[in-house]
Amino acid sequence: SHSVEIEKFYVKKKIRASGKTVFAKVPIDISKRFNSLAVSEEYGMILAANEDAAIYAYRLDNGKSLGMLEQHYASVNAVCFSRNNKLFATASSDRSIIIWNTETLQPLKRLFGRSFRYETIRFNHGGTQLAVGDELGFGRVIDLQSSRIRVAVARWHDQKISSIRFSADDSVI
Repeated sequence: SHSVEIEKFYVKKKIRASGKTVFAKVPIDISKRFNSLAVSEEYGMILAANEDAAIYAYRLDNGKSLGMLEQHYASVNAVCFSRNNKLFATASSDRSIIIWNTETLQPLKRLFGRSFRYETIRFNHGGTQLAVGDELGFGRVIDLQSSRIRVAVARWHDQKISSIRFSADDSVI
């Protein structure tokens, strides 16, 4: 297991008058160790998944808290934004996946699986599928377009899946 600890946080800013790019230190109130981080520049938000079963939301410009999302029942192992940033998804040791509305920070859909701990999660580039990997090496591709949730399951690895990426054309995971 790995975690991320943030001690210093810098924001890249472009000064309009001069056109120069500078990095400004942001006072941030993050004092926890996180399993996963996701950043949305469009919504000016950082999401941080924690072992305490919560997702912490922070403002990107100043690090101030936007709230704590407490819908999971065990460690949140991964968080990711959809390509258009309108949605984000979380994967947890409670064997659930939650799809959230980024603007309202409210859950839209909760998916439970006959699985072991979910370790990683990723939207495809088109935002139509969600790939999830578990601690035993099984991967799932969830079709988000159908009215009924369709899931394809396969053994992708002999050990836990800790990271997932889609190819640029979404044809390969």
